[in-house]
Amino acid sequence: MPNNSKRDKKFITGVVFFGIVIVMTLWAVISSYVGGTLGSTEVFNFDFFGLSQDPEDHSFTTLFTTLIIIAALVLFLMLGVKQWRDDKKTMNHDDQLLESDISEIDEMTQEEFDEYLVVLFKRMGYRSEAVSSPSDPGVDVLLYRDTNDLVVVYAPLSKERIGNEAVDAALDAMKRHKAQAAWIITNSRFEKKTIRYAKDNKLRLVDRKILMNIVDRATRTAIDRLASGR
Repeated sequence: MPNNSKRDKKFITGVVFFGIVIVMTLWAVISSYVGGTLGSTEVFNFDFFGLSQDPEDHSFTTLFTTLIIIAALVLFLMLGVKQWRDDKKTMNHDDQLLESDISEIDEMTQEEFDEYLVVLFKRMGYRSEAVSSPSDPGVDVLLYRDTNDLVVVYAPLSKERIGNEAVDAALDAMKRHKAQAAWIITNSRFEKKTIRYAKDNKLRLVDRKILMNIVDRATRTAIDRLASGR
């Protein structure tokens, strides 16, 4: 299953950043008082509270202002963590699946890839269903663009280039299901002769490069949908 690595990495980066700011601020305050000088915290030497400019009062103002800033940073960090947790709960299974990047797709099983494509097509507004079966080769997903427009989708996961046999299998599946079109979608690439062969048979090919572009768009759609609360 996808692990939402992109969103998690951004969140972790934000947590680390605010953590560093808080630690550095505390270190500056402690160092200045232990060392007997406020030079290292001079950035906080503002009389926000109308206190006297007497050195002792000014030291108190600096410390008090610093603590308020630290408290604000900690509060902001806690709110960020809460929002991240809420997003995790809100995000449904389909959204999580669509956040898979190409490296995660490479690690999927055939069944998981079929499910990914079903969800992707549904998000695009089509009716789709997984039909992968040893007794029905050459088709992994049935895609209905409208009532009388059926597309068989063959989706081989592979580390090798896809050859003509995949086109033959998809064409046979198209005839069996009486579909109007056949597509082959893969995480790999096609042999040059296969590209020509598919073109001659009016069969659409989606290779690794095209799939990566689709994945990027699907990810943005999932994030936008989550952000809008739809």
